[in-house]
Amino acid sequence: MGSEKKVLKFNLRDIVEKKEPWGYRKNVISTELTGSKGVFCGLAVFLPQQSLGVHWHEDEEETLYIRKGHGIIGAESEGDMRVEPQTVLYIPPNEKHWVKNPTDEEFWLISVRSPVK
Repeated sequence: MGSEKKVLKFNLRDIVEKKEPWGYRKNVISTELTGSKGVFCGLAVFLPQQSLGVHWHEDEEETLYIRKGHGIIGAESEGDMRVEPQTVLYIPPNEKHWVKNPTDEEFWLISVRSPVK
């Protein structure tokens, strides 16, 4: 067997933050960072009273895991849904959705996306 690593281990504390208008993100698994050919995983931190407007992911399904705080995830087919830690949502490809943090605390979610083709 070769010495090439097969399993990669990361600590979110060590991942560089990327500033966003709504807070910041930490991309952990991606083609650019790890060579992943089909999975994206990242942490999104929404600062108090911030939101991300309507968007969708063409040909990708997405799973959201709420890690910290309380917020609202909206979807075109469901409307606004209040979420809390340990909530998991599945968003099918091309489903329009949005994120809101209406609170005075940070709202953390982990996003995992993968292509469906």
